Amino acid sequence: MIDYQTGRVINSIGYETAPEFFGYNLPVAIVQQHSNFGVVNGKGDIIAEPVYKFAEVLDKYSDFPDIKLKNQDGSIKYIDSWGEEKSLAEMEEVFEEMMWGDTMIEEVAESMEDKLSHTTEQVEIDGKPSFLVRISYVPGYRQARKEKIDTLLNVEEIQSIDLYTSYETKLPEINYAICKREGKLGIVNADQEILCPFKYDRIKDSKEHFVPTYLYNGPLIGIATGSGRLIADALFLSVKKVDKTELFFVKHPAGYEGYVNTGGTIYLPLKDL
Repeated sequence: MIDYQTGRVINSIGYETAPEFFGYNLPVAIVQQHSNFGVVNGKGDIIAEPVYKFAEVLDKYSDFPDIKLKNQDGSIKYIDSWGEEKSLAEMEEVFEEMMWGDTMIEEVAESMEDKLSHTTEQVEIDGKPSFLVRISYVPGYRQARKEKIDTLLNVEEIQSIDLYTSYETKLPEINYAICKREGKLGIVNADQEILCPFKYDRIKDSKEHFVPTYLYNGPLIGIATGSGRLIADALFLSVKKVDKTELFFVKHPAGYEGYVNTGGTIYLPLKDL
């Protein structure tokens, strides 16, 4: 395995299949060696040696996925994305979360009221406090609930807020927010960065980091990443993601058809755009 950014060899074990990583803050991947299975994480650590009969990533789209492992004798064990073993009681919460999603935090909070915690985060736009979010969560539990949103100034409306669990603090934090200002929608993050300008009539948020967000201005469509960062402005009559690629097939009002990649490069006659 090689770090694609630095070129550094992370580990040199020969795997029979190329690992596919799942998860956000600390992803994990199943690897195969001599018909046995193991697990590596995004840091390059081997968190489960390839000695298991079966391995499965359970909560693939969470920040810190858990893994189910089957020993050669048929017994089952569970580990987290650091390789720490988890009890069946701990995993029951994960199974419930996978079934019920965000609504589970309310039931967990009722049964664990003494463990319910809160965090408050303020977001500024153009250097001005714009809104305040109070978030409820149970420590160690992946789902969080946006309990209260106060619009302070500089924005008229909060359409939606995407949360994630911080790798450093293990606390829920704001990833990005879709807001309305002067009648138009845009996307901002908690670092005061405007990811998409306030110029759109409608924004269709996928709620999945691997699925694009679509931006609408009248009949025209633009594209942002699943984490809210602008790829291409609303220039096109139609946009369709090309499966298993980083390309979108687009049609321009002038009649041209072409492609846009996830880096924002438009493969159309530029003089006509």
